[in-house]
Amino acid sequence: QDNNATATVLWDNAFAEPGRVPFVVPDKVLWPQLCEALNMKYKAEVQSKRGLSEENLLFLAQKAFSSSSPEPDCRNTTMTWSQFNRVLKA
Repeated sequence: QDNNATATVLWDNAFAEPGRVPFVVPDKVLWPQLCEALNMKYKAEVQSKRGLSEENLLFLAQKAFSSSSPEPDCRNTTMTWSQFNRVLKA
């Protein structure tokens, strides 16, 4: 339940348009957009200017998209809110 709340707040803060109704956000976003949001969250949580490395993001992509490929090309891949929430619970 705590992971669901964290995922909801992260998604809402990262992808909401200014002046919108609360929690009205896109159902899916491109992987690079999600990486940027995760990177900002990571830096805020660990209070560091150093963000996630390319290796970290590759690991997250492999986990998110269930890929065993050493370098999945996810630049044009979308992730839905439900996928993100499910991955976060895993």
